[in-house]
Amino acid sequence: MDRTAFEYLYLHANALAELGFIRASVALAAAAQAEPTPEALAERAAFAEAIMNPDPEKFDWSAFDGMEIPSSLEEASGTSVPVVDLGPTFEQAMELVGATYDFETFPELEPYVVHLYAAGPLLRERISAHHAAAEPSVDAALMVIDPSPAPLQGPLTPAQLLVWLDRYEGQDEAVQLVVQRVRSFDPSPLGGVLSPQ
Repeated sequence: MDRTAFEYLYLHANALAELGFIRASVALAAAAQAEPTPEALAERAAFAEAIMNPDPEKFDWSAFDGMEIPSSLEEASGTSVPVVDLGPTFEQAMELVGATYDFETFPELEPYVVHLYAAGPLLRERISAHHAAAEPSVDAALMVIDPSPAPLQGPLTPAQLLVWLDRYEGQDEAVQLVVQRVRSFDPSPLGGVLSPQ
């Protein structure tokens, strides 16, 4: 896959993840505003009680079997891998080009797509590093995706992006796998995943 096609794929994968998160947040906010039933309130109270005051006789301690708990007196090993600076993250780049969300309403897709493509140049280093690291596994994942209404590796209209979002949220495993693979190479704040190219 060439660099331009991968850039579109990177932007779209991150957009699907972000829009899916926003839509879920909107749904949660709407549900939180709804008046809970007495049964729901009782269930929440029981859950909170179980979390805050676990019964030692009923707690499943087997979850800790085989787990080594380091002593707080041990010194850090000092072998952590430094984070690779690839410029702004996707979220930071979207903010820099003017995209703002309140997480209580779903954003209009026409300005969202304009911001999405404007963020591309700010993500040049990050996308290039992803392209070098992720191409083989991403190509394999793309082979099983139905490319309609338009391929994720090319420009999308707001309506086409919405179709992909519905597929992503509708548990289309192939689409979810591509999104996960494209996004999996971002460096973790806890350590460097990518090395400089």
